[in-house]
Amino acid sequence: MEIQRNASGHILWTEELINYIITNHLNISKISKETGIRKQTISKKLNDLGITDRAFGGIRKYTINETIFDNIDSLEKAYYLGLLASDGSLNKNSSLIRLSLHANDKYLLEQFNQFVGSNRPIFQSTNSSVC
Repeated sequence: MEIQRNASGHILWTEELINYIITNHLNISKISKETGIRKQTISKKLNDLGITDRAFGGIRKYTINETIFDNIDSLEKAYYLGLLASDGSLNKNSSLIRLSLHANDKYLLEQFNQFVGSNRPIFQSTNSSVC
C-alpha cells in the first residue's frame, strides 16, 4: 500500500489507509513493515480512533496471557487473583499491574509468572521486596 504524505512529510490518514489497517487485522509490527509507518505512530492513531492496539498485536515488551482470568474456573486462578487483589497494585494511566512480595517469597512470583505465561524478569527493589 502506498502511503500519502503532505508537503512536510506527515502521513495523510486517508479513509483508505485506516480501512486497510482495520480490515486486514494485521499486527502493528506487520503494518509497520508493510507501510513504513513507525509502530508508535500506528498505535497512537488507532488509540485516537478508539481502537485498542491489543486487537492488532500491540506493542508489548514481555509476553503474558491476557485472558487467563477471563474465566475463574480453577482454584489456582482464584488463588492468584486473590494474591493480585491483596498484594498487587494497578497504575490506571499505564495499565501496569505490579505484584510486590517480600524477597523470601520470590518463588511465588516465579510461579505466578509461569502461570500467566509471562517472560518478564523479576527484580528486587531497594526495600527488600520483589516485583
